[in-house]
Amino acid sequence: AIANVNIYVQDEFNESTDQYEEASIRARLLSDLAKNLLEVGRFQGARFTLARQRFVEVEGTNEHVINNRLSIIKINE
Repeated sequence: AIANVNIYVQDEFNESTDQYEEASIRARLLSDLAKNLLEVGRFQGARFTLARQRFVEVEGTNEHVINNRLSIIKINE
């Protein structure tokens, strides 16, 4: 199975440009934390691994999302 764990990161308002910009420091920190937590794990007879992580802008909002795609395999013991 495949599962997605999305972490939304609110953009920061830059007063000098009067625009929202990605919060790159916060996003990098959260991305690293998610990678460490989701890299490999087990739950209720299944194993998951982090298959892919990407950081993309959410259209129509002042947010970006860290998309963590997990591959889940049932363990037959």
